[in-house]
Amino acid sequence: MDISRSLSFPSRNPNWLPSLLIWCLLAMGIVTTPLAVGYMIRMVRNVARGNEFFPSYADKGQLYLDGLRYMLACMVIALPIVLVMLGNAYYAHTLEEQQHCTAASILALLSSKAFGRMLQSVYLAISVFVMPLIMICVAYSPNWYAGLDFSLMRRFLSHNLWDYAFMVLVSYAISSLSGFGIFLLGVGVLITIPYACFTISHIYGSYLQESLPQDVVEN
Repeated sequence: MDISRSLSFPSRNPNWLPSLLIWCLLAMGIVTTPLAVGYMIRMVRNVARGNEFFPSYADKGQLYLDGLRYMLACMVIALPIVLVMLGNAYYAHTLEEQQHCTAASILALLSSKAFGRMLQSVYLAISVFVMPLIMICVAYSPNWYAGLDFSLMRRFLSHNLWDYAFMVLVSYAISSLSGFGIFLLGVGVLITIPYACFTISHIYGSYLQESLPQDVVEN
């Protein structure tokens, strides 16, 4: 992966600034968010095939479906922690409403909250590691369950786990830094966030190209 090439990818495209603004507006809309996500997935697929130009919005239906496939997979992945956190919150609320707060109940309440925070942190770390893999799988395969195809995930990870871990760390750093656009009169994020998302899409596409180059050409 050539990170410097990924960092310059958005600005190397003609009319890149209007493209970033259009994508940002789509990403901010509840109904249009899947379209924006699908656009990123199409970008990952194009880069994997050697096409480093921004995709077109002409095929809006397929872009929307690709975005939904990714978002549904992420929701399924997040479901266990949501259920555990809801159960933990209910348990903590029940303890707080007890009329007689004994030392044991107070200790149980504190332990419950601490466990909830710890579990949330662990699951968040797992999600940060898995979410890129979901997008790569959705970009690679047209199947509805591609984002939850664990055999396909294992296939990608077995190529080079260290390259994948490096890709995740770099992508996370770029995503985190994009928020500093808020200091540019508050509207800078309208540029920095989509720029970061397009850069990350290029990084994912490069990883996909290097992992399964022959398959990318054939599919």
